[in-house]
Amino acid sequence: HQNQSLLQMRIQTLTVLRQLDPPRKYDVVLFLYENRLIRHDQPPTLDLSGANLTGVKFTLSSMATCNLSALYLPRVYAKDIVFEGC
Repeated sequence: HQNQSLLQMRIQTLTVLRQLDPPRKYDVVLFLYENRLIRHDQPPTLDLSGANLTGVKFTLSSMATCNLSALYLPRVYAKDIVFEGC
């Protein structure tokens, strides 16, 4: 049942990511990370293979944290992705 739930979340997440601009994609990725769904140190992991994260900018600011040390995003398309101060 858990695998079916993850598959459904994967489908919905990939569909949503296709429709968003980079700042909104950042919000989705951060949400998934903070809810322990795309971390290499805490199963289960949501598979985002094939997701297009082009131009997403992860930067440290006074408004947002940027501790992504356990981020797990294998096989995503990440042209011009930025990790600054993370």
